[in-house]
Amino acid sequence: GENVLVKAEGGSAMDGSSSEWVLYTELVGNTVAHCLMRNVSAVEAAWLRPFLPKLQEVDLKRLVGDWKPKKRQAAPEKGADELAKEKEIKVSSAKERYLARKKGGI
Repeated sequence: GENVLVKAEGGSAMDGSSSEWVLYTELVGNTVAHCLMRNVSAVEAAWLRPFLPKLQEVDLKRLVGDWKPKKRQAAPEKGADELAKEKEIKVSSAKERYLARKKGGI
């Protein structure tokens, strides 16, 4: 992550403003040295205070797309007996729920 100094587009109501926080919809420019914000609005710090703890948890690399998901470790292969047992448990559970609904008239 590179820190880049940007300013509001000339003619903007924010041009020359010294707001600590701003919200913008677009960055334009052909070089890092000449980067401008379009559609800029001032944001008061008091509006953000309740969200600051949550903002510290934001993964900036993921936010800008410089993120690669961790590879999942393959689950250990289950044997045929274990799979059959799991299936039987699920079927029994579903049958019990069905019978309970049928008995309750739902």
